[in-house]
Amino acid sequence: MLKLLLIALAWLALTSFVFAVHVHHGNNMYPFIMDGDVVVSFRPGSIRTGDAVLYRRPDGSLNVSRMAALPGSSVDIRENGSILINGYVPNEKVFYPTELPEDTETSYPLETGEGCFLLDDYRPGGYDSRSFGAVPKKDVLGRIVYVIRRRGI
Repeated sequence: MLKLLLIALAWLALTSFVFAVHVHHGNNMYPFIMDGDVVVSFRPGSIRTGDAVLYRRPDGSLNVSRMAALPGSSVDIRENGSILINGYVPNEKVFYPTELPEDTETSYPLETGEGCFLLDDYRPGGYDSRSFGAVPKKDVLGRIVYVIRRRGI
């Protein structure tokens, strides 16, 4: 019984402070992560631009997006779909054109301040920082380190 309790406590500590496991819903990160995939995020350590991260949206739901700009950056999205981070075009492989959502109240150029600017891989009609602005750094829960495909299981 004591061994079972210790295993449960170790699992609780690992999932509370080191790892997070999340079932991703939606295709906002297609083709990297698809609807129903299980993602594992690692909380400690540094996050760089281009990393896929698990974060809490302003409405409280968990989501996965890609880190486009770190705190203290300037983000500009042009009408032609080009993105400038601190005046430079980011080195990224984007399969879909970047569009500004119609219902956004975010104006550009945007200074991230203490927040992070996150973008989905599937850019048309996404619900990411283009819609709600920079995400506070405390709401970025970790870098995605592993994806478990649930399709076909």
